[in-house]
Amino acid sequence: MDFAKMMQTGAMKACFQMAECSLSHAKVIKKTGKISLM
Repeated sequence: MDFAKMMQTGAMKACFQMAECSLSHAKVIKKTGKISLM
């Protein structure tokens, strides 16, 4: 496995994790009714 592919898949995984994190965070904000970016 070459380095470029490793970096690409790693970036994709990080991106998916970030998306999941922000999605769950948005759900929590909707539940509490508070709007915050922190």
